[in-house]
Amino acid sequence: MVPPHQFSVWDFLIPIVFILNYMRTKERRELFIRNYLYTKIMALEGARDVELGEIDRQGAIERIRGKTDEALAAESRDIYSEDIREKQMEEIELLMDHYIKLLKAKGSDYAELVRQAYPEREDYRRFLDSLKKAEEAVVEAATRTMGDKVDPDAMATLRQETDRIRKNSIENLY
Repeated sequence: MVPPHQFSVWDFLIPIVFILNYMRTKERRELFIRNYLYTKIMALEGARDVELGEIDRQGAIERIRGKTDEALAAESRDIYSEDIREKQMEEIELLMDHYIKLLKAKGSDYAELVRQAYPEREDYRRFLDSLKKAEEAVVEAATRTMGDKVDPDAMATLRQETDRIRKNSIENLY
């Protein structure tokens, strides 16, 4: 999570400074969101293509690995590493299986799809626990790679909020 911009006296005295600072903060948030959703979007696209019969699961995984190969070649080693990529691939495989279950389920809304895919509350909780571990492994790999470029406070806030939201989802869905 990118903390909100702290206003300085210059933001008020020189409006262009405010605009530039706002744009920089907005770009940082958008970058954070894109990075956070990176694995989720690839897993969802892979699951969709598997469910449509366009590709099998292994083919989807290999296609995603190819995309991460491109990112690995393009990014600086202090931003993206093989360590991060391998942890992301574990998360992607877990998410693909989850999304495939949801796509195969019958229902008219998300709650019905989840209950159909995970008939028992404990099944869904186990999935969320596995997802949490996979996401934490990605964060740990990113921390090893990026060092002090990672904001530990932002990551702690993200973990707390994610835990809260997931706990509420279990309560609301079952």
